[in-house]
Amino acid sequence: MQAQRQVFEREGVIQMQLNGSQAGQTVFHYHVHLIPSSIHELGRHAVTQADNNDLAAIAQKLAAAISA
Repeated sequence: MQAQRQVFEREGVIQMQLNGSQAGQTVFHYHVHLIPSSIHELGRHAVTQADNNDLAAIAQKLAAAISA
């Protein structure tokens, strides 16, 4: 979570577990979200997925922060 705070410049990290058909799963599996935010900024769960290139860039930043 420290890497998230650093990369996203947020103090808070919300942890959410979303499982089952009500969470949109068609194959049941353990699913956790770590959202760099505060409860006051938390809106609806994303309806669409982010751009894959943007996600890859964020993943690289997170990996670098974890390795540091």
